[in-house]
Amino acid sequence: MKILKALHVFWGKAMLALCLTCLSPNCGWAEPVPVIYGIKTISDSFVIKGIDLTDNGSFENELVRIERLPGEQIKDIVQLTTADVALLKVKSNKQSVIETVTNPTAVAAVTNSVSQDIPVDGLSQGIALQHAIALNKGTLIGVTSDIADIPPFKLVSVNLNSGKVTDLKSYSLSGDQRIANFTRCSDRIIYATTLSRQSGPRLVKIDSKNRKFSEVAKLHF
Repeated sequence: MKILKALHVFWGKAMLALCLTCLSPNCGWAEPVPVIYGIKTISDSFVIKGIDLTDNGSFENELVRIERLPGEQIKDIVQLTTADVALLKVKSNKQSVIETVTNPTAVAAVTNSVSQDIPVDGLSQGIALQHAIALNKGTLIGVTSDIADIPPFKLVSVNLNSGKVTDLKSYSLSGDQRIANFTRCSDRIIYATTLSRQSGPRLVKIDSKNRKFSEVAKLHF
């Protein structure tokens, strides 16, 4: 139990730290907004909130409330290269889907501004798209694993229009290695955090030239 709590704290702190690194106007987003998005489950709804970094820096602004169907799970919220965000969800039938929310900072909290589900195509039964980052307007880079978010993990690309998944086999992960918290900064390199029993927590970058993960630093909390 202590190990699980420690891992939970690690991922939470890492996610906030990595999000904060990518708020420069040169970050590559088409319309930079000083907002960090978060999502929580409340009974029959998914609620998107935001930290307005020009305000008091707290999750006080409820931006969008989305109906949660029975058995649905939320896996991640992804800021796209527009002002929109994508929700990675798993439905009651264990199908991974992607929903796009139109500019959460511009709609009323009671407005359901969600597009039709896009099924994630190409995953085996019981496998889900767990985390992702927008690479460009039509593509996500993400990680898949068992629905319970346990290893092994695989790096994939996802076509946002069709939902088609392509396995990026050249980026190999060891059997128990976890990867999450993707971010892309002003240098246009994608960074992430990894964790395994052998190496502990690490900050890595996705080396697209050599098609591998390159370690940047060992993390200490």
